[in-house]
Formats: sequence, structure tokens, C-alpha cells
Amino acid sequence: MRIPYNAVGLEKLPTVLIVPLTSKLGAAGFPFTFTIKPDQSNNLEVDSVALVFQLRAIDKRRLKNKIGRIGQAKLKLLKQNLKEIMGLGK
Repeated sequence: MRIPYNAVGLEKLPTVLIVPLTSKLGAAGFPFTFTIKPDQSNNLEVDSVALVFQLRAIDKRRLKNKIGRIGQAKLKLLKQNLKEIMGLGK
């Protein structure tokens, strides 16, 4: 899952931040994770777990096709997890 940049100038960077997904639902027991159920918007095929604790930067050239997007509720949950994991308050 690619995290959208909101700050001016960041779109010029050669990298993007991503949160990996896994279909191994047991991973939901780790801190800083949440589950995503398949729907028409995200185009997932199976229930998946967002591994926010594995946040990483990757080269934009590695991204080939946009698969889908998460809804506002999951985006809010992602942002909350990112704030907590980085110690940015509540």
C-alpha cells in the first residue's frame, strides 16, 4: 500500500513510502497492524493485514500498476498507526 505524500516538494523524491500487506492473518496479532477485507475499491482477492511496523521507502520505478485504494476509515487507521509508531502523539 503506497502512502500518499501531502507535503510540498515530496512528489519530487525518487522514492515512495509503502506499507506491505500479507495474506497471513496471524500477522494481525502484531502491534501496528490492521486487517483489510477485499472490496471493489481495493481489488484485493483475500483478507489482508497491513504491516505498518514494516513501513519502508522504495524506488518509484518499482511500482508498475495501481491495484486499488483503501477507504477513508482504513486510511484514518493507517494514519493513527503511523503517528503512534513514530511517537507523534495521538
